[in-house]
Amino acid sequence: MGSRDLTGHKAGWTETANGSGSSTITATHALEAGKRHYVLGIACSMNTTGQDSEMMGVSLKDDTTTILLVDGVSGSAGANRDTSQPLVINFDDPIEIGSGNPVSIEVDPSGSYSTRTCANIWGFTLDG
Repeated sequence: MGSRDLTGHKAGWTETANGSGSSTITATHALEAGKRHYVLGIACSMNTTGQDSEMMGVSLKDDTTTILLVDGVSGSAGANRDTSQPLVINFDDPIEIGSGNPVSIEVDPSGSYSTRTCANIWGFTLDG
């Protein structure tokens, strides 16, 4: 089977999740039988109430398998400052997800000061 030309495909779906506290949040695009998802990008952020920024673990998953793992740094609203810096990754070459599998992004706050955590994933789906 030859490689598929994915040039020019635009996002056909976006999934978003957000939460508060220190729990992991997940944004998932559900499986579609006989179809294959392609991820064009991810974005996530976390703001804290503490004096210092904290780490957040970001996982992109093909079903239950982690295929990309990135650490990000949260923003901090402590001491009258806002250091919020969202983590945004656009993929020049879309990431292909296994046929019939869901795709998700998980954001795991590492500390106890998180007040708002957001996760976003976007892409398109083709037969496959």
